[in-house]
Amino acid sequence: MGDTEEDLPKQFLEVEGRPMFVNAVLPFEAHPMVDHITVVLPPDHVEGWESRLRQDFGLHKIMAVVPGGAHRRESVLSGMEVASAGKPWPEEALVAVHDGVRPLLSIKLLDRVIEAAIESGAAVPVVTVRDTVAEVDDSGGWAGVVERSNLRMVQTPQVFRAVWLDQAHRSLPGEDVTDDAQLVRALGHPVTLVEGDLMNVKVTDPLDLELARCLAAGGSR
Repeated sequence: MGDTEEDLPKQFLEVEGRPMFVNAVLPFEAHPMVDHITVVLPPDHVEGWESRLRQDFGLHKIMAVVPGGAHRRESVLSGMEVASAGKPWPEEALVAVHDGVRPLLSIKLLDRVIEAAIESGAAVPVVTVRDTVAEVDDSGGWAGVVERSNLRMVQTPQVFRAVWLDQAHRSLPGEDVTDDAQLVRALGHPVTLVEGDLMNVKVTDPLDLELARCLAAGGSR
């Protein structure tokens, strides 16, 4: 018997008739400045996907499909080690890290982030915080409103000089880091913020999934 939606990791749920991680990869396949793609999947779901991505979905830039780790950092390093073929990264090389649960990435956004990273060495897409943000006290009650003019919601893809990202993941402590730019900035490197895209939704719950499906059905990106 096949897996039901409830059994599958989120990135395998379908948007536009494809697992959403496949949709997340498509803009990289289409972008002329992307040379190779390494896909990181849950260890129990790696088998057979390298050939499927090439044969069934026409993703000819796929270098490898590799198992991720218990934490984001392990998964990123796993992908980077395969992408570099175990060799030191060239100083000018860039690497993009993208969430497999962001199936609506546009070529325009990918292009903006790559161009900014070429200039500065690191670039991240962000969007403004649209809602009022409340701070709570120790009891969970209202403690005030957070000034949101200097706040931004961070998206992916995040693009970095590969040597910066590799050094950041290998040299800085903490397994629970959820954002690569946080590590790169901690090493003292500048991180350029570029205009993100509200369509570039991250699917974290069933409502997000329905939103992504509706947006995908609504038109081209």
